[in-house]
Amino acid sequence: MLKSCSAGCLSMIGAFLVAVGFSQISDGGSFALLLFFLSSAGVPLWLAWSLQRSAMVDMRRQQELRREWQERQILRIAAAHDGRVTPSLVAMHSGDIGLEEARRILQQLAVDGYCTCDSDSQGTLYYEFDLGGEARPRERLSAEEWVESMSQRRMTGHRGEQTQYVDE
Repeated sequence: MLKSCSAGCLSMIGAFLVAVGFSQISDGGSFALLLFFLSSAGVPLWLAWSLQRSAMVDMRRQQELRREWQERQILRIAAAHDGRVTPSLVAMHSGDIGLEEARRILQQLAVDGYCTCDSDSQGTLYYEFDLGGEARPRERLSAEEWVESMSQRRMTGHRGEQTQYVDE
């Protein structure tokens, strides 16, 4: 869209130059003609720029919302499996998180200190979330209850023993 607006503006400037070159307009008239052509060219450029900018902001916000939704899905799956998940488990139990995307998100959560990464005796990598010291045994907590309880509590990471809060 920006290319077509730019092409239109260049066409208008060319038309102005042709009109000024072949006409007998006084200096004041040519300035008024130039002002008219430039103002009519500037409006489409400004509109194209503002539309592109708002589309970029909307796209970033949609990406943030999708990332938050994916993290909540992973937390629900972790709560249903005693806090331990693998990328394949996340891909199987979530509707639209692929295997590679699950691995990438879990790695980022581990780097941020929200879970730990370890391997079992067969060498399979897994990610473990701290379920916290709930009064109820974790086998009886539903996934929604666990996610809600974790949003009310603090989670500690492994980055220099910093306390990180979920709802910030």
